[in-house]
Amino acid sequence: MTAATVPVLDLATTSAGELTQALVDWSCVMVSGHGIPGDLQQEMADVSAEFFDLPEQEKDKVRSPGEGLWQGWVPIYRGDPEFVEPGVVPDLTEWFQGHDFESFPLWPERPARMRSVYLAFFQACRALSTRVVDMIATGLDMPREDVPAWTERPFCGIAANNYPARNEAPLPGQVRFSPHTDEDGITMVMARKDPGGLQIRRPHSPEDDWLPVVLPPDAVFIQVGDLMARWTNRVIHANEHRVVYPPDAGATIPRRQSVIFFLDPARDATVTPAPNCVARSGEALPPLHVGEYVLNSQKVYSSGDEQALLGDIED
Repeated sequence: MTAATVPVLDLATTSAGELTQALVDWSCVMVSGHGIPGDLQQEMADVSAEFFDLPEQEKDKVRSPGEGLWQGWVPIYRGDPEFVEPGVVPDLTEWFQGHDFESFPLWPERPARMRSVYLAFFQACRALSTRVVDMIATGLDMPREDVPAWTERPFCGIAANNYPARNEAPLPGQVRFSPHTDEDGITMVMARKDPGGLQIRRPHSPEDDWLPVVLPPDAVFIQVGDLMARWTNRVIHANEHRVVYPPDAGATIPRRQSVIFFLDPARDATVTPAPNCVARSGEALPPLHVGEYVLNSQKVYSSGDEQALLGDIED
């Protein structure tokens, strides 16, 4: 399978129009010149791995409450019969997620530096996300009154995903993370060079046309989520993606890890398709209330309904 030729753009020289067109064509893009230091990315990877390697009883101290938005440690619960219907092949993923860091209550005691590293990484990603949204708004001539909800009052967070090493082959049809679109506005992904990884499906491509993505060193992979797709009335589609096992995975499968920054508009905002995008793409989609949509999307994921995870996908 040939790796996808996702556009790689240097933000130091890329225009708003070039970035926007790449997202129209691909629903995702890789960027250099993003301003997130390589050593900070490495620190994030290292401290996250230290946390995931802790005994389960230690991680359980900061376990997600199971109500409301995900935060804290989310164990590999899709294999739990409480959440997964009989006969469903579970994804094998755990993650740690945080948001609203001014009052975030679930920092672990170990690693001790986890809070400071995550906060530094959060601030660097926050600056990049504002830059990207401003470029999209300029490239598509979006209503300027809509932009502050995305850039001045956004709801942002970080999730570190861990796909544990295994000593047995995956079940037939099993992947590390099932096909889905992100419910967010945009997500920004940085991953270690571990085997087995991200695959995407371009807008309007056949259902089984999955393309592997290889991230260049220090690049940030930016994906459009459901809320941005709705604001643009699907002039830019949400990026459908999944995470797979290494090709020809045998009985010994090494771990994989990625870190994701997500940006949503303000939680109390309603995302309404921009009029100029409606004129370009056709009938207006209904508005989405940000807080309600994100919370409902996370409930759907917990149900194990993969088809419903394709939130804003419609060819």
